[in-house]
Amino acid sequence: MGSYPVYHSVYETFELVKKFVDPDFTYHLAVSQVWGEAARKLADSQILPFDFQQYAKDLEEKRKTLVENYGVRMEKHNIDLSKTFC
Repeated sequence: MGSYPVYHSVYETFELVKKFVDPDFTYHLAVSQVWGEAARKLADSQILPFDFQQYAKDLEEKRKTLVENYGVRMEKHNIDLSKTFC
């Protein structure tokens, strides 16, 4: 979900953003600066600051939720969600 209804849709045009969403593009500038700094810090890190075991557990929880909510529909389309991460 984006920050406004047409985010990343065919209706999100430069003119719409300029007129209604971020006229001076200050929000866009701030977000790009934050992501740029995050990318620089990760690129300069000798050890990435991630907990991959916790990430795998989180992925497994999300997979279970997906199966609970959409498992029957996905099986109808031959989508197999039986594999686990942990």
